[in-house]
Amino acid sequence: MYTYGQIECLTHEQAELVAKQIDQLQQYWIPRGTSQYPDVHMYTLGVASYIDCKPYQKYTDGKSIFNPILLNSFDWLYNIVVQKIIENFGPAEVFDILAVPGFHVMGHKPNATLIPQDKYQCSDKYPCTSIHIDYPQYEHKIWIEQFQDIDWDNPLTLTLPIELPHNGGGLYTWLNQEPLKKHAYSNFTEGTVGALGWDSNTQITLRNIQYKEMHNPFLRLYQLGKLSYAFGFPIHQICEGGSLLPDDRRITLQVHGLKCDGIWRLFF
Repeated sequence: MYTYGQIECLTHEQAELVAKQIDQLQQYWIPRGTSQYPDVHMYTLGVASYIDCKPYQKYTDGKSIFNPILLNSFDWLYNIVVQKIIENFGPAEVFDILAVPGFHVMGHKPNATLIPQDKYQCSDKYPCTSIHIDYPQYEHKIWIEQFQDIDWDNPLTLTLPIELPHNGGGLYTWLNQEPLKKHAYSNFTEGTVGALGWDSNTQITLRNIQYKEMHNPFLRLYQLGKLSYAFGFPIHQICEGGSLLPDDRRITLQVHGLKCDGIWRLFF
């Protein structure tokens, strides 16, 4: 069983302020539609390990552009998040040697609205909502170059909802999954690990979920301003928001953490 929970983090007024700041930076939003679904209204503000590490230079270049922008605009937000992590899980820092925590934006840009054929809602139909496991730490070699004591088995994933659709949002998880762990971190080329790093039993489990469907997911609802966290490698999927209103959006701060030398190093 994996450990999940929520922590009080932002007031609604603070969440609204973050959303306004994100809107002010709309020229930096990166479209994340695919060739199959180019009209999907999904963006990131910041570069993400799970998207931008192939080739790795793309991540490095993006980090150099986005880290100053995000740190300048959201330093106050990072301070709050780091303090909450310290209070609940121990010493932590924003690890700006990698990309600092960034945002997922699903929905329209400022001064625009969705129209009926627009897509961003989260369901099996759209690429933003695959059933998956997070393992962004395995895309980076910096850990073994800089740290001695690394807790590979218990990474931390956090999501802070900044804005949610009128029907809410959350995460599907599965209560009956067996714990999944990666092989020991060894020699590899940065940005190429991906699912190949999982052992055969884990890959079979993931294939069964993807193609045979694992039924009876448990819905963990997000709450605006509450920091949702999970430890380890839980299988999960972004849940759909139901019927959308023209001004519905789903905006979240995404934080990954790896405990190195006794300190949570937070990145995107």
